[in-house]
Amino acid sequence: MPVAPKCPGCGAQLSAPAHGGRARCEFCGTEVGVPQYGPPVAYPPSEVPTGGPPPPPSNLFHQPPSLPSSPLLGRRKRRSPVLILLIVLGVLAAAGGLGFFIWYMSWSRVDGTVTHQGGDLGNWTASFDGCRSGDAFTNEFFGADFLSESPRVHLQLQGSDSNDALLLVAGPQTSGDQGLELRRADCTVFDVLVESGNAEVNDVDTVEGRLKVDCPTPNGGRLQADLVFKACH
Repeated sequence: MPVAPKCPGCGAQLSAPAHGGRARCEFCGTEVGVPQYGPPVAYPPSEVPTGGPPPPPSNLFHQPPSLPSSPLLGRRKRRSPVLILLIVLGVLAAAGGLGFFIWYMSWSRVDGTVTHQGGDLGNWTASFDGCRSGDAFTNEFFGADFLSESPRVHLQLQGSDSNDALLLVAGPQTSGDQGLELRRADCTVFDVLVESGNAEVNDVDTVEGRLKVDCPTPNGGRLQADLVFKACH
């Protein structure tokens, strides 16, 4: 019976043919003669390997099986039209709120009226659509300026509080732009406050405050004012 030989080229165990013959090493290609009786005889290999030991056969290692892809992979989640509408409305509301805040902070407004009775300035009542900061004038001052077109009344408040403020008043019957000067000592009520509005519009520092006065005027006249003003620029 043939003896199962080892490959003389690489030492691998070979399978012996059933009735003798030749066996080829599947690792290095060496042919070995296996007689039915007697020791095996090595034949030169068809290709002599060079370098280190031969690499293992490729069929000894297998790639792991790939997992089936999930049907959810690559799918984009669809958003509800109601959710999209709510997002759009939220963005518009935020933009509108910001726009209103900017407009509100830059819109000068004056609440209240100024009334004069008798005397040189005549009888009239005036209200004001807006006001200007003293910083807007060429000869700038800290204070606020008010102008009414109908009737033509011009008030200018210079200073920051009741102690140092000066109120200039020009009514419809005032010639030119020369105003009546009123201070705390001239009035029974003189409550004045002017302070920074903490904002800037067109390079002009805004001011805000209040003006509440009750003052006699020449020749039996009387001036009464009760104003609150914001964002004058």
